[in-house]
Amino acid sequence: VPCGKHRIMELVSTTVYSNIDTPRQRRRDRGLHNTMAEANTDTPTARGSTRGVTSCRGYIKSWEFAEILLCALPLLLGGLLELSWVNPRRRPIPYQYLESTGDYVVNQVYNEKFAGETVSTVILAIVGGWAPCMLQLILAWFFDRRLRRDLLYKTVCVYLAGIGLTALLTNCLKLYVGYLRPIFYDQCQPNENFEYCENGEERQLRLSFPSGHASLSICGMLLFSQYLEQAFGAYSHLYCGSSVSGRDDTAPMEPLADVAGQASYSSTSMDGDQEQVPV
Repeated sequence: VPCGKHRIMELVSTTVYSNIDTPRQRRRDRGLHNTMAEANTDTPTARGSTRGVTSCRGYIKSWEFAEILLCALPLLLGGLLELSWVNPRRRPIPYQYLESTGDYVVNQVYNEKFAGETVSTVILAIVGGWAPCMLQLILAWFFDRRLRRDLLYKTVCVYLAGIGLTALLTNCLKLYVGYLRPIFYDQCQPNENFEYCENGEERQLRLSFPSGHASLSICGMLLFSQYLEQAFGAYSHLYCGSSVSGRDDTAPMEPLADVAGQASYSSTSMDGDQEQVPV
């Protein structure tokens, strides 16, 4: 019983003294308030932004980011060949000299008048690259949530590598062939002896074949059509669970070299354009 009395007195004294507003107690409460305020500043938003910066830095150092840079390397090389100082094969300016009359006769294949670009570079980039890539990203985001992150990553890498390999192969063929454009005479303005161009800017006039517009647009559409076949076609894993060939859901599409080869080959059949060779 004494122990019970002492315990009751201890609890009562503790409760009473804790409710007394002493300077020491006020300082203690003020310190506790400041500590809670500092803790509240670490909100989920602040923590999320910190994690976002950390995860972004970590992703830059990851193998996935290195692989995306590797996929973009052919596109960079293809662009450098398109804009660089590498000169194409220099074919002589075609003409025929008539000794009887002393006149020069030009080849009518290259004597077309320039009437503006049929398809601009901006439209080519949108139709051949951005549009199919964005459509595929949207479909991958909404229709296959289980593999969303993996599909988005693969889509970006595939389009960079596919369009880059196509541009690299096409530009290498352009430089090797050095075929004249149908508007060559109009833009070249050859001198009276047909020895050189007085215009001075003749590099692009010697890069007619094969067609870069045709190869790049076909490449983008081939990649998109193969994705549609894989996702919604007869071998779709979305409807069948797995492909007929037994591959899993993450199986890659056909080799990019095959796509680039098909696109470059198809570009040889482009005709009806003043800047391309009629075939």
